[in-house]
Amino acid sequence: MGLTNKTKKIKIPMHEFSIKIPIIQKLNILTQEENDTLAKDIIALGDVQNKTTNVQGDMTDWHLHTHNNLVQTLCDKVLDIIDESYGRKNSFNPPKFYIRKCWGATYGKGDWTKAHNHGGSVYAWCYYIRMPEGSSPLVFPEGDLSIQPKEGELIVFPGIVRHSVPPCECEEKRIMIASNVGVK
Repeated sequence: MGLTNKTKKIKIPMHEFSIKIPIIQKLNILTQEENDTLAKDIIALGDVQNKTTNVQGDMTDWHLHTHNNLVQTLCDKVLDIIDESYGRKNSFNPPKFYIRKCWGATYGKGDWTKAHNHGGSVYAWCYYIRMPEGSSPLVFPEGDLSIQPKEGELIVFPGIVRHSVPPCECEEKRIMIASNVGVK
């Protein structure tokens, strides 16, 4: 039989697993002055994605760490935290983690993020620069978990975990940086 141009859908069986998922939460990765600088930088970049991603708010390009030294510094610190938590201590053959993508997002009133995961990444992380009163939480629907981040807080979780952000109810801007982490 010859090959055709028609794509055959492959049915993948789904199985439910009940496992514990590690989530790292760490405060004060950067100084207040550094957070202030990042907030200005991310707001100045505006919405280059035009709400074409899961983020239905203003979003920078996917490679913020390659053209912002302070974001690269943050990424390096996060990779050290991930390596310390998941890598070196827990493996005879530790992985080498790297930043696959990194972006900033600004949420105004009514902005939100669709439920999604970062399945192609080993880990994902979010760093919260501004979290005014009324800011939306980070929600993990399958774990029935909602985390209300604090300003200056880092949250790291496995990339396969679905998460979302409900519509923001505050007038002030909720500003954060997110990233995908791969392994070499």
